[in-house]
Amino acid sequence: MADTRPLVLVETCTGGAVAAAISAQPGASAVLRWALTLYDHASKTDFLDLDPAVFIAHGSVSEQAVTALAKAAFQRLVKQDPGCRDQARALAISGIAGPSGARPGKPLGHCWMALNRARGGDSHCLQLSPARSPYREQATRAALTWLLND
Repeated sequence: MADTRPLVLVETCTGGAVAAAISAQPGASAVLRWALTLYDHASKTDFLDLDPAVFIAHGSVSEQAVTALAKAAFQRLVKQDPGCRDQARALAISGIAGPSGARPGKPLGHCWMALNRARGGDSHCLQLSPARSPYREQATRAALTWLLND
């Protein structure tokens, strides 16, 4: 792996597929510090010390939720290894992979990603396939592409 910046992941809709794709590469241990696959609000708040209000107010599939997850993951990584702060990155991804779970304004295939680093965070929303397997592949590919281009 050419990029050796420390990385942590918080995945929901991809079920760990981003971590699996990264860990399949030689040298992954130089990059991937840890990855969490968290589905319910209690796990997200417990593992990352988040206020559950963000999920209650905005839902798990929202810019606010993924931004909070990425920021909390980044802060936890930096707390574990303060020397990595300037290079560290944290990616969070959440979405509706189907076949159920759509809500008004959040159709099947809806996906939010956030990337946090020392210089700040970014987020974006994608509309992917409404079918579960293609959705997970597309979301994983989009996350990996974002990481490679960051």
